[in-house]
Amino acid sequence: MEDLHTGFPTLEGLLLATNGVSFSLERGSTLALVGESGSGKSMTCRSIIGLVPRPGEVIEGRVVFDGRDLLGLSRSELRKVRGSEIGMVFQDPTASLNPVYKVGNQIVEVLRIKRRMGTREATRRAIELLDRVGIASPETQFHSYPHEMSGGMRQRAMIASAIAAEPMLLIADEPTAALDVTVQAQIMTLLSELQQDTGMAMILVSHDFGVIAQHCDHVAVMYAGYIVEQAPVQEIFDHPSHPYTQALLASIPHLDTGGRSEIVPVKGQPPDLSRLPPGCPFSPRCGFVGDGCHSVPMSLQQVGADHATACPFVTWRDRAASPPDLQEAPR
Repeated sequence: MEDLHTGFPTLEGLLLATNGVSFSLERGSTLALVGESGSGKSMTCRSIIGLVPRPGEVIEGRVVFDGRDLLGLSRSELRKVRGSEIGMVFQDPTASLNPVYKVGNQIVEVLRIKRRMGTREATRRAIELLDRVGIASPETQFHSYPHEMSGGMRQRAMIASAIAAEPMLLIADEPTAALDVTVQAQIMTLLSELQQDTGMAMILVSHDFGVIAQHCDHVAVMYAGYIVEQAPVQEIFDHPSHPYTQALLASIPHLDTGGRSEIVPVKGQPPDLSRLPPGCPFSPRCGFVGDGCHSVPMSLQQVGADHATACPFVTWRDRAASPPDLQEAPR
């Protein structure tokens, strides 16, 4: 993805849900998109497969997948890519599965359209997929309607539908958000196993840093439509460079301190995208803000091997140290 801008026209002007988003993803690896609600994670994913809700649209940028710019494809060409080459697991399976069709028939439909299978072969394969994603009695559940399944089973059925055509890329938009902790762990383990079996790449949208630490290779931290920091997952935990990343990590409870460490919430509220401040959009909430922050260009710059940040004032890494004089810090 190169310099993606996705916008929505409003009475107050153009609202950018993604603002110059760029990243790359290799086969078999997992990229996490993390940030508060409204930071642009889901819209980035929807932009990849052409599902930006109207009147929104991708204004500029490139999304190169397997040598093709997806933004240059026609609607019919893009429909062929969806499902067959790029699968997507949405946050709410109840809204994604058709309530008046049996779950098994919905998977059969994917196989008939995307894999050109006959009804008998597709039915057999759909039952195999339900079994593969850990649904007990798949022959029986094949004939169930979505409302007859638990939340975890619906999410598993959604995953079965998403991987039915064996896509090269799976986009998982908060696939465990509505599930209890035990089922969350089962779903993420399932996705990791499927990835190992098929070699597919995965983009995972999540608020859960624990899930990210266990299942992802790289992390892109998003805020107000921008990627503010990008690095391998261990580097993000060991050396967070952007104040927003540090604030997110500070708000997580740690088990290795006997429960005595203070959990520091990120102060303030996520920004109004139609009224962003000049420079860094995180500046109104940042504990290290200075005059120089109001003219930051928000372009990523390297601070280490495969580690980039949008904050130019990264000479300090120790959060216990005093904040620098940002007005005199090098730009």
